Amino acid sequence: MDNQLKTPKEINDIASELFNQENYEAAAELFLSIAEDDTYGAYAHFMLADISNRTGDPVTSKELYYKSLTIKPDLFKYMLSADNPNYNYVFTGMKDEPPVEACPLCGVAGKPMWCYPTMRMMSFHMQEHNPVRLWMYCEGCHHIYAETFPEQKVMEAGTDLMYGRMFLTRSSRFPHYSAILSKLASYTDGRDLLEIGLGGCEGVLVAQEMGFSVFGVDIMDTGVSLAKKYGIKAELRDFMEFETDEQWSIILFGDVLEHVSDPESALKKLYRLLKDDGVLWLSTPNFDSAFSIVNSHDDGMRLEVSHKNYFSRISLFNLLEKCRFVPVDYQLSESFPGSMEVMIIKDVQN
Repeated sequence: MDNQLKTPKEINDIASELFNQENYEAAAELFLSIAEDDTYGAYAHFMLADISNRTGDPVTSKELYYKSLTIKPDLFKYMLSADNPNYNYVFTGMKDEPPVEACPLCGVAGKPMWCYPTMRMMSFHMQEHNPVRLWMYCEGCHHIYAETFPEQKVMEAGTDLMYGRMFLTRSSRFPHYSAILSKLASYTDGRDLLEIGLGGCEGVLVAQEMGFSVFGVDIMDTGVSLAKKYGIKAELRDFMEFETDEQWSIILFGDVLEHVSDPESALKKLYRLLKDDGVLWLSTPNFDSAFSIVNSHDDGMRLEVSHKNYFSRISLFNLLEKCRFVPVDYQLSESFPGSMEVMIIKDVQN
């Protein structure tokens, strides 16, 4: 193809079609030919970054994504639909995110695995985060973690910025929690329940309706405010700093573990909070899930900017065993495609 006979727009359109056909080599050649164009250069770099990631070079992908945003800081305005919450995002330079030197589970240094622009997520981007996420893979324990991550204090300061409009109570989830709680009740005679990470409060609301005595802890004011609005006792606190001698028969720990810096310490804390005859329910994204395998680079969980860890069934179960927990049930999440839901009891024999 003689690119000199075609306009940059025509080249861009042909390259985009080749990309959609997964003809990445030919698409890359065309995008490269318009990489210095004033109009299409930023987008060409962005697409070359996407191609680099898909063809096994996430490090180059990261460089090219930032190159595209340096050329055109408001690039996403031209790529996203107007209803996307990140439509008006403007890149103002790299944020200071300390590197995560090694796998949070086993301490082995990982290797670059994937690279994604998190602006494509359909939830508000936290300005404290950089707009590009490089995922690192640990061969030692089959776990994935973020290459860099903001300090915890920065995360706490910006949490409501990201989730303030996300945390709505979704009544469509009530039947799902009803089924979960009915099954959890088969593992314990206790009727006292603690939820860590309240979200939209669907879990505690359904538990209360089903006769459980409920209490919630959340690091975000949005979840605690919702709980109090519904008359549910809740405390605004990082659960790792939640000090109490009380224990619970049922603990809900949904979509929290992927956010914490030290998953092992978190599970050990849960072990102390759970009664010996109690049961823990835990949900977290699974990069080895059937959904992720089928959807590959289109799996939205890979775009989650506030996730520090990305578990597999293998890495989660190994961590549970290390923390003296025994998984007794495994299900696919109905609420979040690509996530796993596990019911867990304490190994009181060891």
